[in-house]
Amino acid sequence: MSADATPLAPLAFWKSPAVRRVIAGGLLLGAGLVLEQLGVGHIWVIPLYLASMLLAGADWLRHGWKEFTHCHEVGIEALMAAAAVGAAALGLWDEAAALVFLYGMAEAVEHLTYDRAKRAIERLLTSFPRRRRSCERGPRLSWPRKH
Repeated sequence: MSADATPLAPLAFWKSPAVRRVIAGGLLLGAGLVLEQLGVGHIWVIPLYLASMLLAGADWLRHGWKEFTHCHEVGIEALMAAAAVGAAALGLWDEAAALVFLYGMAEAVEHLTYDRAKRAIERLLTSFPRRRRSCERGPRLSWPRKH
């Protein structure tokens, strides 16, 4: 196991499966936009946008569905999904796919930032000495550190 593979090592952004799904959705979105600019018909472009939305929104849609069914709460995920469905219903498939892609990327960055901060705190806590010493007046005292 390399030093980067330890449980406390920070995760690389591109190694996250969630980020890879969002990036794949973004690539499909980009392909759809290019094809649309080239004059390719909507019959070919809309499936690209739909696939983009499914890839880029898979993780946050799943989380929003669990939040709605288990906690009986309507969170930001449900609102974003409603906005994407509304845009698609109005025929703005590119707008819907862009919304899902951008929100998916924001969620992925948020989760990776949280994970990196958590791992940094864990590394910091493991770097403390096992014993504490008091150098105040009087004899030197030493006792085990509490976790």
